[in-house]
Amino acid sequence: MEEAFWSALLERCVDMAHARCAWIFRSADSGLRPFVVWPESGGIGRFPGVSRRAEQAAGQALGAGRAISAPGEFGGLVALRLEGVRPEEAAVVVLLVEAGAQSLERLAGELAVLAQEPRIHDLSRSLDLARREGDRLLEILLLTAEVTAARRFVEAAMLLCNQMAARFSLDGVSLGWLEQGLMRLQAASHMDGFDRATSLVKSMEAAMDEACDLDEEILFPPAGEEPSVTRDHDRLHQEQGGGHLLTLPVRVRGEPVAAVLCMRRAVGLTEEEVRLLRLAVDMLQPGMALLKREERGVGTRLLELSRRRLEHLWGVGNSWAKLWILLLLLTVGVLNAGSWLYRVEAGFVLATDDVRVLAAPFNGYIEGVYARIGDLVVEKQKLLTLDRRGLWLEEAAATAEVARYAREADKAKSQHALAEMRIAQAQMAQAQARMDKVAFQLAAAEVSAPVPGVVVEGELDKLLGAPVKEGDLLFRVASVERLYVEIDLMERDLHEVAVGKGGEIAFLGRPQESFPVEVERIDPISVVKRGQNVFVVRARILGKAANWWRPGMSGMAKLEVEERSLLWIFTHRMVEFLRLLFWW
Repeated sequence: MEEAFWSALLERCVDMAHARCAWIFRSADSGLRPFVVWPESGGIGRFPGVSRRAEQAAGQALGAGRAISAPGEFGGLVALRLEGVRPEEAAVVVLLVEAGAQSLERLAGELAVLAQEPRIHDLSRSLDLARREGDRLLEILLLTAEVTAARRFVEAAMLLCNQMAARFSLDGVSLGWLEQGLMRLQAASHMDGFDRATSLVKSMEAAMDEACDLDEEILFPPAGEEPSVTRDHDRLHQEQGGGHLLTLPVRVRGEPVAAVLCMRRAVGLTEEEVRLLRLAVDMLQPGMALLKREERGVGTRLLELSRRRLEHLWGVGNSWAKLWILLLLLTVGVLNAGSWLYRVEAGFVLATDDVRVLAAPFNGYIEGVYARIGDLVVEKQKLLTLDRRGLWLEEAAATAEVARYAREADKAKSQHALAEMRIAQAQMAQAQARMDKVAFQLAAAEVSAPVPGVVVEGELDKLLGAPVKEGDLLFRVASVERLYVEIDLMERDLHEVAVGKGGEIAFLGRPQESFPVEVERIDPISVVKRGQNVFVVRARILGKAANWWRPGMSGMAKLEVEERSLLWIFTHRMVEFLRLLFWW
């Protein structure tokens, strides 16, 4: 703390206690020593021997917090330890007061309030410092916001120089950037344009280049007596006619790529100002580097990126990366030299040529159902029966009518009534036809499988007793003896497949088993399935169909093409895509 504070604190204690003299002792290497004395102009000499007593009281108060010395020849002593001072800088106030012992006790209690003053003073100073630090940081954030809002590098560079000069009370701020290994001035505060050929601009660029070469910030003239090798800064300092310079390198990925040169003529830059300027430059660096990179052409950016990648890759300490590249090259060579049978893949469906449709033979009601979808049936196996009770009644009625008309015809014949006989015979024929129809319906009431196969349609077991009309679909039976494979071949693979080529199929339900097939026919017209253009390829099955095969089963088919290199097999899809993408 400053000496003025201690003097003022001691005076307040003297006024409050009406002390005759007073001391503030502070710790030193050899113990407690007087730091501030009142009165200052030798007035304490009027009290011989009191200084020694005061030093003893200070020592007692340092450990106990306070100490009271009994009244003597010139009065009593009150000593209080001052709070808030660091332990290594302990302080004690001692007052010589002309009062009794009880008064000294009371006075010590009253002075305890003033013993907290150093703590309050420290807190106040810390609060002021934090407030000033916050204001500085806010200035830096506002500066960063203004600069990063710029859309072009030149605009951002001018804002950086002008705003830094205004906010930090600098006489000049310049920004230089390394371009192809040479430092080039990009912007300077309060300068819309500048001539690069002038001596001042060249000196500024040389000073910034010097900071980037040393990769450290340079403050000139240097603060201490250490030797300086900053010749370019010395030359610029002479051209400027004195003043103070600070050059801060701007780093991207740890490498200096630019520099900010700050100049002030009147007073030098403090350590706090240098720290804040360094912070401002570090916060502005990402945005400035991005704008500078985007300002260059695409080719330049790609070349620089490639150069950095190669330097990093082939640099020291990248043994693993080099090993992986070597393995990659070796793998590519092996893939290019080796070959494998290339096959195209496509989805397939098991189909059949022989599908029989069984319809209702007449209007009636379902009496019994003996097959479901997926059932394997044999020829003439009963699948369904219709209710025949009504047909039996019709058959009995028709039989009775035939007999009656036969008798009438015989009667008319015996009476030689030719006309009546002819009529009776015609009616008998009509009743006989109706009886034959009923007999046919009775025979058709039992629906049977026309061929051996599998039921692929007809779920009627839940419709017992339901009416059906003549012609309604009852069952669809597909033959399993004439199965074939329908392959949906993508248009991009059509040129690879030919009639007579072999292949294999595997069903979704049993992918572990494969079955050989042979291409029989390729439809000449494409169809659209699932939003893609496909050609239907028909393939015959080589061998006997398994008993668990059913029409409509699907899976994956692989059709053989020819031997191709492994590298072509793994990369041809990507190559074809790129060729089509960049074709014009």
